[in-house]
Amino acid sequence: MKSLHAIIGIFNQAKEREAMTYIREYDEWTLEFEMSQYYEFFGLPKKEEKDGYARFDTRGQNRARTGLVELSNRKFIIPEEYNQGDVHVKKLKIRSLIDIKEISEHTKHQGKAYQAIAKTKHIKISIDGIFLKDFEQNFFRLPIDLNKQIAQTLGVKRVSSAVQFFIINLYALAEQSSSGIVEQTFESLIETMRLEKAYQQRRKKRVQERIDQAIACAIDLGVITKYERAKVISSELDIFRFYLSPELMN
Repeated sequence: MKSLHAIIGIFNQAKEREAMTYIREYDEWTLEFEMSQYYEFFGLPKKEEKDGYARFDTRGQNRARTGLVELSNRKFIIPEEYNQGDVHVKKLKIRSLIDIKEISEHTKHQGKAYQAIAKTKHIKISIDGIFLKDFEQNFFRLPIDLNKQIAQTLGVKRVSSAVQFFIINLYALAEQSSSGIVEQTFESLIETMRLEKAYQQRRKKRVQERIDQAIACAIDLGVITKYERAKVISSELDIFRFYLSPELMN
């Protein structure tokens, strides 16, 4: 999820600068960027080292690279529908949303001695054409640096995916809400946050801690202003009611 969100941020920046190429034959976009840009969108913090330079945490870089490779290897089913003359075609494409094409290292030199003064790692990827199709209908808005915001709010280097799923789900539901109030049952919240396994293992304390952490993070980020939890007697459902921030509704 964090890798996909980082790529979307980079894609949006490249789209504004027209710094990408569309290949019609394969219905995909290609773009190249520095790995440092990817780490930034992934939400990795920089730490000042003994030489005075600020660098990304090594373990964090490994996690970010692993996430990108796993995203590249994962296949998705992408539905497509169009008219071909007098024939209406429906098809399912099975392909990767992101495909890593090449990784390179760029070294900058100066002076007669051709001294290396800076090295940057670049990566070239292709992105499925679905990213720009029916944009308003199929996508919802997210802050471009959401990964970083969540990490800073929680004060941690590594953000729980459960918290990530919860925050992103609120943004998605906000697009559909006209009242500014979103309701979810306890069961659907567990599914949203991918906590089913922990709940089935009766690690209820851990599940509740994750939910509390995610809600507190959403309030601190200004995504919601408050929440209520109530038991619906007629159906015996445990309901969470989240009050979306007015800024999110604008």
